[in-house]
Amino acid sequence: MTKMRSFYRFAIVLGCLAVAPIDARGATLCVNPGGTGGCFASIQAAVDAAVSRDRIEIGAGTYVGGVSIPARKGTITIDGAGAGLTVLDGQNPNLHVLSVRGGGTRPTISNLTLTGGRIGAFVHVPAQATFVDVEFTGNEVGLENQGKTTVLRSNAVANSDCGLRAWYQGSSLTLTDSTVSGNGQYGVRIASDSKAKIVSSTISGNGGFGVGVGAATVESSTITNNSIGGIAVFRRTTLRSTIVSGNGALGGDCQTTQVGAPLRVLGTSMIGEVGSCTVVAAAGLLLTGDPLLGPLQNNGGTTETHALLPGSPAIGVLTRGPLCKHPDQRGVARSTPCDLGAFEAP
Repeated sequence: MTKMRSFYRFAIVLGCLAVAPIDARGATLCVNPGGTGGCFASIQAAVDAAVSRDRIEIGAGTYVGGVSIPARKGTITIDGAGAGLTVLDGQNPNLHVLSVRGGGTRPTISNLTLTGGRIGAFVHVPAQATFVDVEFTGNEVGLENQGKTTVLRSNAVANSDCGLRAWYQGSSLTLTDSTVSGNGQYGVRIASDSKAKIVSSTISGNGGFGVGVGAATVESSTITNNSIGGIAVFRRTTLRSTIVSGNGALGGDCQTTQVGAPLRVLGTSMIGEVGSCTVVAAAGLLLTGDPLLGPLQNNGGTTETHALLPGSPAIGVLTRGPLCKHPDQRGVARSTPCDLGAFEAP
């Protein structure tokens, strides 16, 4: 009888352990410039100490030098006090300010600025990374992606060569609710064997092409005021609910050097000048002309946009409810009928 009671006790304990909730949250590590209050003084030291699911909170201040996130760090989170407040400054034109390396690494990096390096953030193959509310500025290249990267509500501005680049076989980049502007050459450059998805974003005022793409889908975005052209098509590119207008004097808003690389308009879009592109669009899906855009400025939200001015032919174009269910770049709700591009007019 005693043995039976012991068995039942063991079974009950085992059952309780089996259904006990598992705390998915890791530890929280902190960093500040002085290393006070039990915090690290170095971001790299905190990264080295972290394990998967840990969260690193970085206080306001400027942190000089590079940070490398090695392989097998899992899903760590690195969170600053805000772009412009927490600044990782490489202070070295040959440095990768933040490197994400190897398999088994899927960090989320948020609320900070990456500046002062050859590359602001370098995501190596086969790593995955997510950047939220990050500013890439003052580098040669803001972000170099060789793995799988998502950029959300971020700014890639004033980098001497390229804002965002996916330049490795099979790499993929998703850009959402973001602005890429004022970069020396390309805004977004995607290698011929890589792919991109650009959603509710503004690509404006770059020194070369706004977007040079391998294979890409561009949705509910505005591409304008780029010096050489709006889109350079190298492989199949798709537009939906997008404005490409007011770009470069040399080749209009769309150029291609690849025979058989069409620009497919699968949802109503506006292209100011088709240029040398082969555009494939069903009747009524391709609009041309001047969308009447305001200047790039703060129109609300965390990223700058081009407002649609009163009388814009891009206002109220989309009449199907499913096309209007997602907010614009600023997070402003759309209602049917809704507008083309990244900005929803009042």
